[in-house]
Amino acid sequence: MRNALLAIAATLTLGACASTGPDIPGDAVPVTRTEANGDVITEYRVGNQLRVVQVQPARGPAYYLYDRDGDG
Repeated sequence: MRNALLAIAATLTLGACASTGPDIPGDAVPVTRTEANGDVITEYRVGNQLRVVQVQPARGPAYYLYDRDGDG
């Protein structure tokens, strides 16, 4: 019984970490560059203001950085 509870708790914890996908504005203009270490950086700008940065490491999952308060 205890092992079943631990398995359920682990599944719920991993599910909470799952991303629903990026929240990129529809009118954003992407600019992509590749770093020397193999990471791919994509910047999304709206009207020359940086809104979202997508980082795709050479190894590992992609992650996103958002400008939530609009200060660039």
